[in-house]
Amino acid sequence: MRLMQLPLAGLLVGAVGCATVQPIREPSQFIPQAKPNLVVVIYNDNSQVPVSEPRMSGDTLFGTWLGVGDPVAVPLSQVRRIDAVQRDKKRTTLMIAGVAVLAAGGVYALAIAGKSGHACDLTYKPPTVSERDYCYGPEPM
Repeated sequence: MRLMQLPLAGLLVGAVGCATVQPIREPSQFIPQAKPNLVVVIYNDNSQVPVSEPRMSGDTLFGTWLGVGDPVAVPLSQVRRIDAVQRDKKRTTLMIAGVAVLAAGGVYALAIAGKSGHACDLTYKPPTVSERDYCYGPEPM
């Protein structure tokens, strides 16, 4: 990968974003829109059931109990919380900021590396030219 493509790759990764398991705020809206492959239902008694291919009908969650294969129908009134993998805006923002800082640091390092400082041709020393005259650039400190 060429050096100039690194920041672009970082931004593409940022566009995809970071995802974490988070509680669903509005299951009746989120599940039909996001169509997650898996959700974890936490019942009022704190028992948990992983539900694959969830879908909503009214106030009931339908799907398949992952690992068991049994159909599941859960009224939302019996549910304390439903978790699903969702984009984490905070982590995505932090990742994009981190990539931007790294890109700026890389540009700065390249800019500094391009400056060679005080350059002298030490092989060319004619008797009529002083040492100061065959060096170019800023004066040495």
